[in-house]
Amino acid sequence: MANLLRKIFVLLIGLIVIVFGIILLPLPGPGLVVILAGLGIIGAEFPPVRRWTARKWAELREKTPLRSNPRPPSSQ
Repeated sequence: MANLLRKIFVLLIGLIVIVFGIILLPLPGPGLVVILAGLGIIGAEFPPVRRWTARKWAELREKTPLRSNPRPPSSQ
C-alpha cells in the first residue's frame, strides 16, 4: 500500500512540474527543460518513462552543444 501511495505522489508531483513547464513554453523561460525535469521525476518510479526521458535529454544535449570558450561578439 505504501509503495502505491509513493508512486501516486511521485506521479502527481511530476505532472505538476510538467504543467508548469507547459505554461512556460510561450513565456520566456526554460519550458522544455522543466517539462523534461517533470518527466525525470516521474521516471524515478516508472522505468519506461526514465528510458524515454534519458533519450530526450541526450537529443537535447546533441542539439545544443556547450562551447568551452565562446567568442565575444566583435565590435566592428
